[in-house]
Amino acid sequence: MSSAPSATITAGSSLAGSASSSTTKLVESVKNADGTDDADGIVDTAGDYINYKVTYTNTGNAPLQINGFAF
Repeated sequence: MSSAPSATITAGSSLAGSASSSTTKLVESVKNADGTDDADGIVDTAGDYINYKVTYTNTGNAPLQINGFAF
């Protein structure tokens, strides 16, 4: 018969975090070059603007630390 795993943590020690994340990028809207709503919502003309919603989720148990963004 096997026994369940166990762990002992003493005062002053810590467990290592487990880093994990997920990122989603969704198109919110498409605008024409003049800023008006694109009727069909399809990027089909040079100069169309795409508005995105980007969501980053920390799915692990390690703190999130952001150092910079690159676009």
